[in-house]
Amino acid sequence: MTGKAVACGAITVLVIGIFLAPFASPNPDGLERVAEDLGFIGAGFNAITAPIPDYVFPSPFGEKVSVSLAGAFGVGLVFMAVTGLLRFIAPKRS
Repeated sequence: MTGKAVACGAITVLVIGIFLAPFASPNPDGLERVAEDLGFIGAGFNAITAPIPDYVFPSPFGEKVSVSLAGAFGVGLVFMAVTGLLRFIAPKRS
């Protein structure tokens, strides 16, 4: 894959993360819904603190901006993790 293709993909995913994240469903995901329905939602505990709890960064500009910032941060974090992993496992070019 060329650098141009990677950049195009990264920009596309970033745009999706920023502009579509605010329109995500506010309803709980599948596991959280089952835990609520079966009554054990309060029985769990957090092993670690979430870096972006509930996918929202604190922002004075409102919830949509907060969710967009969290989406952009998440996309950037995943991009850096995948890039680092690929550099580690990809065969070296000679």
